[in-house]
Amino acid sequence: MKTNNIIIATLTLLLTLAFFQACQKNIKDDHQTIVKNHSSIDLRGAHDCIPPEYDHWCNPNNWQPFTTTVFLPDYPTCPITVTGLTNHCNARGGYQWIVKDLTFTGPWGSPECHDLISDVFEIILGNHTLEEQEAFFNHFYNMLYDEYAKKFVQYLSSQYPRETIRCGFSIANPVVEFFVESCYKVCVCGSGAPEDPYTINKNPCGNGCCKRSYEWCLDENNNVVIDQTVTPLSNCTETIPTSCNLLTCEETQCLLWCNL
Repeated sequence: MKTNNIIIATLTLLLTLAFFQACQKNIKDDHQTIVKNHSSIDLRGAHDCIPPEYDHWCNPNNWQPFTTTVFLPDYPTCPITVTGLTNHCNARGGYQWIVKDLTFTGPWGSPECHDLISDVFEIILGNHTLEEQEAFFNHFYNMLYDEYAKKFVQYLSSQYPRETIRCGFSIANPVVEFFVESCYKVCVCGSGAPEDPYTINKNPCGNGCCKRSYEWCLDENNNVVIDQTVTPLSNCTETIPTSCNLLTCEETQCLLWCNL
């Protein structure tokens, strides 16, 4: 009888181990499938969205930073420092510039930016839908790109004889083009303390790209006239559940963006 109990216990242990190993294999296989599926997605960031034909128009060694301070219409007291890499290209008779890798910083923990950082945390941590998060951050980044484009165009307009950039001077007006990801996640990190300031980053989370164009010229009163258009280059047909990779971050879902 004792021998039978030992045999039964041994068989039970072996079956348990076999079941556990099978489960582990399934989990491992599932994980590998997920990783494989994700690796097949062409994760597109701002510097990956420039179409290949621009290689013929733009000197790859000619990228120059342009940094300026902007104030968003909704947050007029908060100074935001924005830097982009710009390139002067040969299309449109040499009156074409492209911008990539836009980064921005601000004194998010200071009183002048209180309303902005408060709204950002509310939209992430509050009980808001995906559509509400998209609406807020799409509007935020639309303002950011618009204000940066205005500053860059103002700078460019001072670099050329006025008659050469007069509205109607040529078939095509000068243009500034931004290439950006159209599926992105926002990561808000830090505690707001001086030693751990807040940061707000936009990270790609899918395969979509978008072009924002600012065609501009000077009117008869030497005022800059800007006509903005947005063109989808590829849709976000696939997304990746990326993470901010820091313990002190709050993050949005993967958001879609390619509109005014």
